[in-house]
Order: sequence, then structure tokens, then C-alpha cells
Amino acid sequence: MLGRRLGSAFDPQITLLDAGSGRELPGGFSNDAPGLQTDCRLSYVFKNAGDVIVAVRDVSYRGGADFHYRLRIGDFPCATTPLPLAVKRGSKASVKFAGPYVEGVAAVEVQAPTDATVDSVQVAPKGTSGLHGWPVLLHLSDLDEAMEKEPNDDPKQANRIEVPGAITGRFEQKDDTDCYVFKAQKGKRYTIEAHTAEHHSPSEVYVAIKNDKGAQQVATNPMAAPKLDFTAPADGDFTVAVEHLHSWGGPDRCIVSR
Repeated sequence: MLGRRLGSAFDPQITLLDAGSGRELPGGFSNDAPGLQTDCRLSYVFKNAGDVIVAVRDVSYRGGADFHYRLRIGDFPCATTPLPLAVKRGSKASVKFAGPYVEGVAAVEVQAPTDATVDSVQVAPKGTSGLHGWPVLLHLSDLDEAMEKEPNDDPKQANRIEVPGAITGRFEQKDDTDCYVFKAQKGKRYTIEAHTAEHHSPSEVYVAIKNDKGAQQVATNPMAAPKLDFTAPADGDFTVAVEHLHSWGGPDRCIVSR
């Protein structure tokens, strides 16, 4: 269901009803879906063939000329984000997808434009049924963009990243921690920030910086945006440890760190 993502004032809700009795089907309800702003998505496997009523309404029973929406029904992938979340302008990238029902979806080869006024391009996943899912936004940057390589749960396995640069990671399991290491210069100021909601990822993150002995130097405030201003106290390697604020995990919990 597309409402807010189309710029509509509509905050949609979907309910599946048995056509004969008018009763709600077990599990046949969706309001807000992760990564879809306030839009909803409902994936359902029917036990029996027959007519089904799809009831659509605004969650607050509001309406008006600007409450438009698009309802789509079919067997298609439901990607929420691309993988990686961003690519460098002018580069070529093989883009995969994260989210529900993206198994078997082939990667899409993308040639990123060089135009500095373009901040994103749309990439659509094609399912095994032959139907395309709703396009996701692949953001463009002027940084070298990389993809996380597992395992990197421990500082000893940290992915090395170049500065300046960016990397896309994913919390695929509960309590997952991703570690990245970069070389710093004493007295130099570094800005480290994580982006999730801007890319329609449902992740909320906590970021900490540790020295080469594992001592924490600074960490983000859970009540504020995940951004750190860090001045290196010495030359050497420092580790950026990123984890989900609520220890959640799953295939759609993506993040890009810069």
C-alpha cells in the first residue's frame, strides 16, 4: 500500500475480511510496516480459494482530496532498501535488496550518474514470478562506498575503512555488533555518523569508538541522532562498534556509516 510515500496525507490500514461472514481473517491486518514510513504492507498465504474483501481506511478515519493511495495485490518482492544503501557518483555497482520476500531476486547492475544535483536513483527488484516490486531509492554520494564483510562482530575481525569513506552494514541477527577500524591522527577531528531512517531502514543504532586496547572513547546518546565528533587522542587505529539500539536484527535492518 502506497500513501505517505506518494506524498499523500493518507495513513493507510489494511484488513482482510472473509467475503461470506465479513469477519477478519486471522493475521489479516497491517498498519505501519517497518521501513515504509507510515504505509502498510500485508503478506498473506490463504488456506482456501475464494473471494476476500480488502478493507482500506485511514487509521484515524480521516479523508479528503489529498488522501490518495495506491493498492497493489500480487506475488512480488517487497524490498525496503537496496544493498548497498548508497553508491559513489559515476561508479558502477551491483545492487541487491533487503526486506521481505526478496529471496531469489537477482542483483541489478547500476551505473550511477555523475550529476551532483541528483541525490538518488530508483532500483526495482524483479521477483521469480516475473513481477517487479516497488522501486527502492539508491542514494548517491561523493564518498567511496563499501559493503560490510562478515564476520566482523569482534574488534579483531573489524572491517578496515578508509577515511573519508562510507560503508553499508546490516544487523542480520539479534544482538549483532558490526566493527570497523580506521587509522586516525593525533589531534585531528573526525565526524562519524550513521544513517538509517533517511534510507527507509527501520534500524535504530548505537555507536561507540574504542581505542586499540578496547577502551571506550566516546559513544552516541540514545536520545539523539547517532552522530559523533571525535578528536583522536593519539596516532593509531580506532574501532567503530555499531549495534542496534534495541538489540534487534533481521534482513531489513540496514545501516550506512560515514
